[in-house]
Amino acid sequence: MTSDQKEKRRNIWAHHIKQWKLSNQTQAEYCRKCNLNNKNFYYWKKKFNSTGKSISFVQLPIPEYLPDVKNINFINSLKVLLNNDIKIEISENFNPMTLKKVVETLRSIG
Repeated sequence: MTSDQKEKRRNIWAHHIKQWKLSNQTQAEYCRKCNLNNKNFYYWKKKFNSTGKSISFVQLPIPEYLPDVKNINFINSLKVLLNNDIKIEISENFNPMTLKKVVETLRSIG
């Protein structure tokens, strides 16, 4: 396979993965719809995720006051662990817009 053919193949898979992310479909649904091999799709998705990952940062609003951490009640909190390396802890009085921005950023990375 020539380098031009490899580049064309890479571009096709990059296009499919981008379209899949925008489709709100599961990987299996997208592959069925586009007549793609699910194993090949997984291979290319993993390959693109492991190379050239871009990271973006979200500016979080600073509260008008900084609460005393010792007095925060973490009993009524939600903890989310993603891939054993990203931990999100949401307290009872969280800011929904901040959570939305964090989720949007995580989606754009993954």
